[in-house]
Parts: sequence; structure tokens; C-alpha cells
Amino acid sequence: MCTFLGWCVRVGLVEAATLEAIRGSDHPIRRLPRLYGKVQAKYPGRWLSHVEAFGALIGTCDDSERGRRDELVLRLGLSG
Repeated sequence: MCTFLGWCVRVGLVEAATLEAIRGSDHPIRRLPRLYGKVQAKYPGRWLSHVEAFGALIGTCDDSERGRRDELVLRLGLSG
């Protein structure tokens, strides 16, 4: 967020005071600890194999309009 606001300040969309207010140590955003997703979870994240991703996962989508939509979203997500 600070990087985006820094860009906004450079191009003149936001005043520099806004960025300094957010960067201050007393701002609520600074009090939140950084989380690294599944690294901190009980079961760490893992990658799907090609067979699991494109075989089993895509295979669960039906031939209806909603099923094709779901398959498209899954394929886009799996392709990065």
C-alpha cells in the first residue's frame, strides 16, 4: 500500500502528508503482523501435480453453463 501511495505522490495524485501519516508507527496498519499464508498454517501449502490439477480438479466441472464457467476460472487460476 505504501509503495502504491508513493507512486501516487510522485505523479501528483496524493499529497505527501497522506503517505507520511500512513508510514507513521502509530498508524493501525503498522500494528498488524506480517503473515505468510500457509507457511504459518498447521498443514503447509503444497503444489498440485499436473494430473491432480488438470485431471481430477477440472474433471469435477459439469457440462452446464455454470460448469463451463467454473472450468474456465480453474484453468485461468492453474495457468497462473
